[in-house]
Amino acid sequence: MAQYFDAYQYLQHVISRSRFILVTVVTAVVLALIVSIVQPPTYTGTARVVIEPPAGSDPRVSLSVSPVYLDLLHTYEVFAFSDDLFLRALKKFGLDPRAAPERLKHSILKVTVPRNTKVLEISATLRDPRKAQAMALYVAEETVNLTRGANVDADQELTTAIEKQLVDARARVERINSAWRQMQLTEPLEGLNGRIESLEGLRVKLQQELLTAQLNIADGEDRERTLAQGTDNAAHLVVTREQLRSDRLRAERLHGQIAALEREIQTNRELLANRAGRHEELAAERKSAQAALDATENHLREARAFVGYRGERLRVIDPGVVPSRPSSPNIPLNIAAAILMGLILAVVLVSIEFSYRLYKEESLRQELRTGRTNG
Repeated sequence: MAQYFDAYQYLQHVISRSRFILVTVVTAVVLALIVSIVQPPTYTGTARVVIEPPAGSDPRVSLSVSPVYLDLLHTYEVFAFSDDLFLRALKKFGLDPRAAPERLKHSILKVTVPRNTKVLEISATLRDPRKAQAMALYVAEETVNLTRGANVDADQELTTAIEKQLVDARARVERINSAWRQMQLTEPLEGLNGRIESLEGLRVKLQQELLTAQLNIADGEDRERTLAQGTDNAAHLVVTREQLRSDRLRAERLHGQIAALEREIQTNRELLANRAGRHEELAAERKSAQAALDATENHLREARAFVGYRGERLRVIDPGVVPSRPSSPNIPLNIAAAILMGLILAVVLVSIEFSYRLYKEESLRQELRTGRTNG
């Protein structure tokens, strides 16, 4: 047969066992009090470090800090909670670093960044209050030094990289300038332009002479036809024909000279076009290299001006004071916890007793029913 829970009966049972519950709670309180008294007191010293934005950043950024930025600030907990720094702190304050340093670190050192703040809280718990406060301050100061050193190293790496770029940029500018000077000597544009202009002037002069020769030829041919019609002009005809032959030879010679000049002018123009193209290409490369050099020099000046101010800056704002009250044992808290645990234990035991009594009663009833049925 199923058993049903009777709240009133259970309450009556608990009340009847109130003395046992009271004794259990008192015993737990007494034990907690004894443990608290016997346990040596420990003191917690706290130092606070503010994490300020980079000095080179826009000052308006500090007015609106994103949650992502605040989450990134937890990175600085790693600096303060590093094993090397903790071991140095143990040696400095004469503590034994051989007994499980990792467990010891978690029991002594606590590093947190409170929610929605830019403050790094560093706490140290030791039996000596002065040592506890001194250790917290030491870890805070060394954390500031570590981050400052990391920022300086990062800046040094940055400036070294930019200096290498600057050396390369200067070498490139010098190489291009050397090529530019060599080109000015071996492939000048001014002389070639003058040569072309001179050739073109000579061509114009020869074309004028050719035109004069052609006019003379035309006049000579007219005179030849006129003199050929007469019978007494034989001597003049011979002279005219001789002059005409001379003019034609001169015209042919001028045609050849003009053709040669045009070929030479075309060759020089092509050479000038090629040289001008190379000059323009090298001039553009020279301008680009100089611009890159100027930009690299400006970048290096800016990097050197902001050395130490690119990353967040840490500063100890609260060195703390020597604690006057122990952080452990917390007697009121221990007593409250003992009362709660004693009460819970007593109720559990009473509940088990109540369940066992119900079980025995139910078993007895079951036996009685069985006996009556058999009788």
